[in-house]
Amino acid sequence: MKVSGIDVSRWQGEIDWKKVKAAGINFAMIRAASGTQEDICFQKNARGALEAGVPIGAYLYSLAATEAEALAEAEFLLKLVSGYRFSYPLVYDVEDKVQESLSNEQRTVLVEKFCSRIESAGYYAMLYSSKYWLETKFIASRIARYDHWVAQWGSQNTYQENYGIWQYSNTGRVDGINGNVDLNFAYKDYPALTALSSKPGWWKMGGKWYYGDVKNQWMKIDGRWYWFEPSGVMATGCVQIGGKWYYLSEESIGPLKEGQCVYTDGNGVVLP
Repeated sequence: MKVSGIDVSRWQGEIDWKKVKAAGINFAMIRAASGTQEDICFQKNARGALEAGVPIGAYLYSLAATEAEALAEAEFLLKLVSGYRFSYPLVYDVEDKVQESLSNEQRTVLVEKFCSRIESAGYYAMLYSSKYWLETKFIASRIARYDHWVAQWGSQNTYQENYGIWQYSNTGRVDGINGNVDLNFAYKDYPALTALSSKPGWWKMGGKWYYGDVKNQWMKIDGRWYWFEPSGVMATGCVQIGGKWYYLSEESIGPLKEGQCVYTDGNGVVLP
């Protein structure tokens, strides 16, 4: 398989994600941070892509030179991505000049520290770098367990090791984006892989709550019943389901949780 995608950051400015989707872009890798500094367009890009139906992954451009700094970057990325749904990996971008003076062992340890923390949080971890760096700057046998996103601009990828994404251009043009944008091909079914690696849980987008990929059904969570619309949105307020009317709490108050189906005992007392 080969799926067309892009990667973006603050440098792309305002993006019309609906036009990007219509242009045939099937995934987007979005820069979340450089070191522990959030990309100013990350939240806007993540929301915009998802709302337009473009599956996303995220990457952090590393400025780490020590294990402690790599772990701090992983923790920072996990904080930023909380509440979003990722169909593509969370990626460690290692290519900065601060890492050039390190040994292959030291650079490899940075990757291991970062990626193991990402995996422990239930996400799919990946390493990004140039073909040259991937071939010469790490201990190959130890980074092989992580999928590689290789950057080699041109009509052919000559990287001989396994890779999941190829960044083949930094001068692409896509409707909805002003100026150049990086172009990529993905060669694995990451939506399926990330679904297998993730656990069901609450997540929020655009002020609305979802639970895993639950859609168009009742779901009992922590002893409380919730209704999830065909879009996956947790329903609130008065809702007609199967020809019957229900009231789903519009806020968390007292024993009730937002979205919980409200029911009472024989005396009309609200039950938790």
